[in-house]
Amino acid sequence: MMAAIAVPAPAAAQNDSYLIEVSGPEVMIPGEKAVLTVKVEGGPDGLLKYNASVPSGASVTPKSGTTSSRTFTLTVTAPATIGSTFAVNIGVSSQNGSVSANARYEIKVVEPVTLSADIVNTANVTAVGIPVQFWVDGDLVGTVNATIPAATTQKVSYNWSVASLSPGRHVLKVVIDPDQHFVTFPDGSNEFVTEFYVGDGGWGTLNILLAILVVIFLVVVFFTYMNRGKKKKKRRPRA
Repeated sequence: MMAAIAVPAPAAAQNDSYLIEVSGPEVMIPGEKAVLTVKVEGGPDGLLKYNASVPSGASVTPKSGTTSSRTFTLTVTAPATIGSTFAVNIGVSSQNGSVSANARYEIKVVEPVTLSADIVNTANVTAVGIPVQFWVDGDLVGTVNATIPAATTQKVSYNWSVASLSPGRHVLKVVIDPDQHFVTFPDGSNEFVTEFYVGDGGWGTLNILLAILVVIFLVVVFFTYMNRGKKKKKRRPRA
């Protein structure tokens, strides 16, 4: 889930002040990294200086910089405390420091929802970098690149950051190798769907598991050099 905030400038001084708009996630799980996009409008022409800070336990990069495009990104890492809310404080100013503005963007740290799929590799080769997509209620929530050893079962999991799930029925879909570059399936489908339910009494860590049987194959291409077009010399019979 994404959110955006805007800090408007006074109407009478719109040309001399900044309008800051920040967009990014509303929630994150402990240790998760996310990107905030900051757009700045108004103010004087020229380079824009910016800085960013977060409380102890979280991190943000870069902490400062300059831009001429009036748009920049910040990478934030959530702290470890579930249930806490941390703020990203952003400041912008003109090159000479005569005009400045500040914005505050808050993100809540939530308990992750773990989505898992047990994938069985029945082949005798190891599959490396198989993309596994997790969809919930029609929305792509995450992708994991999995390595599945030969003749083994590998659990592939994705920790989903979501603020809340509405009570009732939800649909989990797992798509393995969306472009079908690596795997083949007994029934010809690479999508697997299951349902889960959220009760009215609330929920904590939700572990959703879908077992999938996949036949992973290795494509071997043989290059054969054919010596064609060469004529054999005829031998004259001996006298």
